[in-house]
Amino acid sequence: MQIEDEKCPFCANPNPFAVEHRQDMQRYHREFQETRQEVEKKARHFNSLTAKVTVIAVLFAMVIGMIVIENEGPYRIWSNHLHRDISKNEQEYRRFCALMNRKGTGRVFMLFMTPKISDLQT
Repeated sequence: MQIEDEKCPFCANPNPFAVEHRQDMQRYHREFQETRQEVEKKARHFNSLTAKVTVIAVLFAMVIGMIVIENEGPYRIWSNHLHRDISKNEQEYRRFCALMNRKGTGRVFMLFMTPKISDLQT
């Protein structure tokens, strides 16, 4: 007689182990289904959350990229710094150009090679 046999094939008496086994299997199946549903519910929630976060991150990156491209990115930042430095040093630049013209060496490239006017005066 097997554990799954409901009755003995020879004497037709009920198998006490089969009844207990059937109840255990039904309980295990019910617990399995509950656990499965819980896991599927959490997985769906996690997947939908992950998808939303991914979409938001991609859109955020695209907006930042468009802002950088629209504002000419690093070139504009560098250009702003350059204009600020030029306007800050404009008076010194004009004196330097006048000094170079008086000396007769009106070479513009000297501007970039010489840090201060005082270094050129002799």
